[in-house]
Amino acid sequence: MELSVLTKQRELLRVESDSFYDWNNIEVATALEPSKDLLGLLKRIDQSFEIVDFHGIPCCVMHRDLYFYDPPLSAKSPGSKAVYYARSRVKINGLLLQHLPPQTITSRHYHEAKTETYYNLEGRCLIEVDGEDILLDKCSYEIPPNVVHQVRTEDCASLTLLEIIGDPEGLSMDDHHYVE
Repeated sequence: MELSVLTKQRELLRVESDSFYDWNNIEVATALEPSKDLLGLLKRIDQSFEIVDFHGIPCCVMHRDLYFYDPPLSAKSPGSKAVYYARSRVKINGLLLQHLPPQTITSRHYHEAKTETYYNLEGRCLIEVDGEDILLDKCSYEIPPNVVHQVRTEDCASLTLLEIIGDPEGLSMDDHHYVE
């Protein structure tokens, strides 16, 4: 089974579960259709995890300090179909776990102060940045302040972790500026 692993150094890796990565170095990891062996191992080593719905497929999200919404939250921004599964426990850290079903979009917007980095953990999505499409397929992309962007999916769903830097409130909507 392949895991998508985001390290504490903010490096996104793909590893085989039988190679067993150093859990002390992991911020978030995901595995689609996790095996009973993997779930048993996570329980034995006392690793926090949640099972979320990845467009009809169970996805195990192993994490450090994420708070999972019950139920997941729908986006409040105009036109967005994003669903939010979790956020960092300490809001100031600015981590947000976002799911986009196939054929959906987020709002087109920019931030004056925030930098957003998208880590695509599962599936794939496109980020439109100033009119140019960038494919995120198990990789990351940083969007600096004052850059108009919008995320969308085509035939495949996407599970991304957003790291938001530059907002003293962490995950506030104060610095969201919408563009038609």
